[in-house]
Amino acid sequence: MFVSAFAKSNKAIKDGYDSQIKQYDHELNGYTKETMNGKKRFFGAAEISQMFESATPELLHKIAGVIADYGFKDVKEWMQKSPWYREFELGREAEIQLRRERERER
Repeated sequence: MFVSAFAKSNKAIKDGYDSQIKQYDHELNGYTKETMNGKKRFFGAAEISQMFESATPELLHKIAGVIADYGFKDVKEWMQKSPWYREFELGREAEIQLRRERERER
């Protein structure tokens, strides 16, 4: 019984890690989600960062126009009000807190 309980415990821990890795991958690299209106593509932080780094001046001007159309004054404001950015920040804060707790335990 002990071996069985231990194996189930290890599987639960591994499944939790796998789920967390998948979530971080979504936040960094984006993902596609099935919605009521069909599939919707969500961009990740790494994709957006790469897009801005490799953008030409003309493309940056177009991006600024789209951001202005949504009522934001700059990219920073747009990112901070995006749901995925809030989730990313909350995850980062949780990691920092966990790291602090582990350091205190040592």
